[in-house]
Amino acid sequence: MNQRQLKYFLEVYKYRSITTAAQSLFISPQGLSKTILALEKEINTKLFTRSGKQMIPTKEAIHLSSHAKHILDEYDMIQNGEFISTPSQVTLTVPVCYDCPKYFPAEFFYEFHRIYPEILLRMEENTDSRLHEIIQENGAELAIIPGPLNIDQYKVDYLFTHHFSLLINKNHPLSKKDGITYEDLSGESLVIKGTDMPTSESQINNLLACGGELSVILEVTDIDVIKSMAEQNYAIGYTLDYLAGHAACRNVTVKPLVGEASKKVMYLAQKQGHVLSHAADIFRGFLLSWLASHPELSHS
Repeated sequence: MNQRQLKYFLEVYKYRSITTAAQSLFISPQGLSKTILALEKEINTKLFTRSGKQMIPTKEAIHLSSHAKHILDEYDMIQNGEFISTPSQVTLTVPVCYDCPKYFPAEFFYEFHRIYPEILLRMEENTDSRLHEIIQENGAELAIIPGPLNIDQYKVDYLFTHHFSLLINKNHPLSKKDGITYEDLSGESLVIKGTDMPTSESQINNLLACGGELSVILEVTDIDVIKSMAEQNYAIGYTLDYLAGHAACRNVTVKPLVGEASKKVMYLAQKQGHVLSHAADIFRGFLLSWLASHPELSHS
C-alpha cells in the first residue's frame, strides 16, 4: 500500500464514481480501476460495490477513509517540513446538547487552553437528533450526547448525570415541599424547553406518565424566560439542576424533582470504528481526567 493508492481511493470515495475521480486525477478510468482492485486485493477487503455507474462505499471503505485521510495528512506534514516548525492551531469541533457548555466551570476551558494552546476547542450546541446525524455522517469525531445510546453505533465514555429540577415562586404552595413528584405537577402550569430541545421528549413523557392533567403553557429555549415566568408566579419552570441553580433568585426557589425518571445521563460518544485524531484523543483524555478529579460534577 502506498500514498498513490490511498489518494486514488479517497477520490473514488469522494465522487462515488470511477470516471469522475479519474478526471480529477488526470488519469484513465481503466488505470484507476486497476489501482482500486489492487488495493482491495492487498488488504483483502472489498471497498466498493457497483450500482449502475455509481461506486457505493462498503462499511470497510467508510472506516478506511478516516485512516487514509490521517495518513496522507501526516505524509504532507513530513514532506513540507511542518513537523520541525511551530505547530499551527488546530480547531477541534465538539457538538454538544443545548446548554451543555454551562455545565462546565470557566476553569475547565481555561485549563484546557493553558495546557494545549495548539488546540482551539469549539463547542457547538445542537438538538439531540442533529448530534446523532453529525457523528454518523462523520461531521465530527466526538459529541456529548444523552443516553441511552446504541453500542453498535457508538463507543461511549460516561461523563455525568443531570437531574431535573423545578423553579417555583416562593408564594406557591409547592415551594414548601422538600421534593416534588410528577404527581404533584398534575394540573400545574408549566414552562419547559422547546420541543426541539434535548430535554423535551423525556419531560413530556414523564409528565404524561403521572396520570394527571398535563398543562404546559410555554415551550421556550431561553432559561431566563423560564426564570421570569417563575418569578411572576405565572408557571413552574422545569429544567436541569445546574441551569436551575443559575436561575434561583430572591423570590424563586429550586426544588428537586424526585424519581428515577428525573435523571439525564450524558456520554462522550464517538462513532464505532473511528480512530480519533491526535487533537480529539487529547480532548477525550483531558475531559475524562478532569471529571475524575472533580467528582462533584459527575454525580448520579
